[in-house]
Amino acid sequence: MGGEPYQLILPAAEVVLPWTEADCTEAELGTELARAANLDFDLTAQPPLRAHLFTLPAEHVLQLVMHHIASDGWSLGPLVRDLAAGYAARSTTGEAPQWAPLPVQYADYTLWQQQLLGSADDPDSLIAQQLGYWRDPGRAAGGAERAAGPAAPGRADPSGRRGARHGRRRAAQPAAELRRENQATLFMVLQAGLAALLSRLGGGTDIPLGTRWPVGSTRPPTTWWASSSTLLLRTDVSGDPGFRELLGRVREADLDAYANQDVPFERLVQELNPVRTPARHPLFQIMLVVQNNSTAELRIPGLEAESVPAGVDTIKFDLTVSVAERREAGAPAGLRINVDYASDLYDRYSVKKLTDRLVRLLESAVAAPELPVGLVDVLSAAERRALATEWNGAPDATAEGTVHELFAAQARRAPAATALVCGGSRLSYQELDERSNRLAHHLVAAGLARGEVAGIQLERGIELVVAVLAVLKAGGTYTLLDPEFPAERLNAVLAHTRTRLVVTRSGLADRLAVPGKVLIDTGTAAIARRPPTRSHRSPTRRTRPA
Repeated sequence: MGGEPYQLILPAAEVVLPWTEADCTEAELGTELARAANLDFDLTAQPPLRAHLFTLPAEHVLQLVMHHIASDGWSLGPLVRDLAAGYAARSTTGEAPQWAPLPVQYADYTLWQQQLLGSADDPDSLIAQQLGYWRDPGRAAGGAERAAGPAAPGRADPSGRRGARHGRRRAAQPAAELRRENQATLFMVLQAGLAALLSRLGGGTDIPLGTRWPVGSTRPPTTWWASSSTLLLRTDVSGDPGFRELLGRVREADLDAYANQDVPFERLVQELNPVRTPARHPLFQIMLVVQNNSTAELRIPGLEAESVPAGVDTIKFDLTVSVAERREAGAPAGLRINVDYASDLYDRYSVKKLTDRLVRLLESAVAAPELPVGLVDVLSAAERRALATEWNGAPDATAEGTVHELFAAQARRAPAATALVCGGSRLSYQELDERSNRLAHHLVAAGLARGEVAGIQLERGIELVVAVLAVLKAGGTYTLLDPEFPAERLNAVLAHTRTRLVVTRSGLADRLAVPGKVLIDTGTAAIARRPPTRSHRSPTRRTRPA
């Protein structure tokens, strides 16, 4: 009202609840539930709740669809209890249930919250202090336009929110001893594991994740609201820490974030004002949630009731990882993991691999918490076997020597034969040998030492193959710097590998911000003047396979 949001509370007698009834078969039920669940809400004209009753030959299914603006996971328990009480009263006495008056309304809470936060114009107010925390580049402001996640194709429909779910019923429970020793919660262990995995999959070393967090460590003591707020958490994975060290970083950063959680997320987005696009959620695109709210169980005398999943195919984030503790006989019995994903970005196979790797990383990291997370094995035995043998073919028992030595031998045997084809370009073995020799001479002259790591920042094509051969001929090793990767990740790789020389080209090198690097431009005339053949002063330097 007047440009400000307000809450309109209607008397119960005036509420017209959208209600539909339909007959359907068991085979049709799943489709009907999904259709009803995915209907849009018009919040300007309808209440944020509707009901659908489906009559089957031997049972009934009641579907309640609620908008997230009015409910969340914590709301289901009170809702189901009230539904059971209402049904019991109507079915036994025919009268409306006698509800106990609420001590306060949610509107009272919002007024209290406004009073608690104060004005952002007052530097001593709680909201001004907490906004100052989030504006720090090391917190929300620094990650305002950064994405972190496994590589995926661009969104086909930027406005699309269609998704699907992959579930894994059983996963090992992270060791309670590790949590106790590091004073960490289950959520913190899962956050450290997911951040480490996303970093391993190309997300860089600064991983922003969102979560749903129960708001109000400063709630008024006489009230408790079943609500949660969105909270941004960032994880620093730089320097390839051990899992124990990473867990310590997560704990320290999370506790700081929890202490500054009172600022509503929508206000934070408004203050930081990141570039907005319908293709992604602001500030983060991956959500991690631990479902530890009480289970909503419908218990009505005279009825047998059970939950039925409704196949909702809408999604708010690119990935949402939901984890719940399984319990048997009152004791923890592992985890249940569900991953909701944007179906125009990911397919079920890739999400299944992501989930399996998360479980594998957590199990390995918890078993060896001092091992650097970059060394934790995330591949299954089948994947490793495919990489080592199946994709590379059977090894040639007669071949001896390094890659560049075997290439040189082939170049001597068939210099005119075609060695490389890329688009409309074609190189013979002799041409490829000579071009890589020239670059190898240049690398040696630039000071590349035997066994030293050289960076190669080039697109896939002929120049990339020339550069790889040249580095090997010069006696070095190489790390590939994909030009499509975020600049932050490229520079982190350079720092981690202590790379001094980088083979690149004009237009790409400006993304490398690590000082002290020697950039070798493949298009420079100095390389073309180098000798195309080997001599006693030039490569190939003698190396042996590891």
